[in-house]
Amino acid sequence: MFERMKNNRFHACATCIHFFAKKTSNGMKYQCERLGYDTQPAYQFNCWTPRKHVVALMNKEMGGIFMKNIQSVHWLYENIERENVRIIDCRFSLSDPEAGRKAYERNHIKGALYFDLEKDLSGEVKKHGGRHPLPSIDILTKKLEKAGIDENTVVIAYDHGEEAFATRFWWLLTYLGHEHVYILDGGYKEWLENEYPISSEIPTYDTTVFPLHIKAEMLATYQDVKNITNNKESVLIDSRARNRYIGYEEPIDRKPGHIPTAINKEWTDCFHDGKWKTAKEQAKRFSDIHKNTPLVVYCGSGVTATSNVLALQEAGYKNVKLYVGSYSDWVSYDDNEVETGQGNDRKRQDNK
Repeated sequence: MFERMKNNRFHACATCIHFFAKKTSNGMKYQCERLGYDTQPAYQFNCWTPRKHVVALMNKEMGGIFMKNIQSVHWLYENIERENVRIIDCRFSLSDPEAGRKAYERNHIKGALYFDLEKDLSGEVKKHGGRHPLPSIDILTKKLEKAGIDENTVVIAYDHGEEAFATRFWWLLTYLGHEHVYILDGGYKEWLENEYPISSEIPTYDTTVFPLHIKAEMLATYQDVKNITNNKESVLIDSRARNRYIGYEEPIDRKPGHIPTAINKEWTDCFHDGKWKTAKEQAKRFSDIHKNTPLVVYCGSGVTATSNVLALQEAGYKNVKLYVGSYSDWVSYDDNEVETGQGNDRKRQDNK
């Protein structure tokens, strides 16, 4: 992701890290090619060093201000013509399932392809499994291959901004074993505000081979969650709004409340002013949970919870799983209890 130097090394700008920094004539000073001014002494890495490794080291040195799974619109603008960059439009509306596709057809980031939450990123809804179950791996893989995505492709996913549809795509690709998938910070809204180029042309790409390396450790099953409610060996995190968590209101699912023992961390707290909070700020959100604690994250249907999964990874938590079926799957079983309230005011209720 950085320009090569003749000696196969690059200098990463210590301010924004996404761009090449060149040495100036003034000794050990460096100038970022994007920012246009002198930055701190840069770090040196092999030119093939993965960005996530660069971010990890620079976070260690600079107090956790960078996000390894997030890319800026500025980086994408500078790299949009690269052959190994693929852009995925994930805009969607739960209240109007065709709105995202129609918006894409009107205009989108140049070169972007559209992936639909319900048609591409979810499977068939059945009695159990939740409102947005996992898609068929074979079907999704074929779609990725048709999009020209292989193991070397840098994939940038976006939605309108401060949403979770691009993060659902990020989680799925990460689950399938892809190492180079990122969220566009600020989404399409941020892209438009910078007056970067858009298009109504729907591109096509040569079909590739997408290798599968499924990371089963990222996925929690219904039985895993059932066990947690009995033995409390892991922490359940409910990502929904507080009013839904405590059972004050439930606009979608059959029973208000939350899965027993779950704590509440609203997914919208991942953001500030339309952008992702820093890794340090994400860590502060979860500071009441030990870093070694096994975690299972859920929401209503396995979409918005992916934002908390990403935030937890950025905050340094290693054992984080997504319960894809989430609350909509839990309440589909008549025998499962739910809790309402929080803290000392929790009350268990049957699900009938």
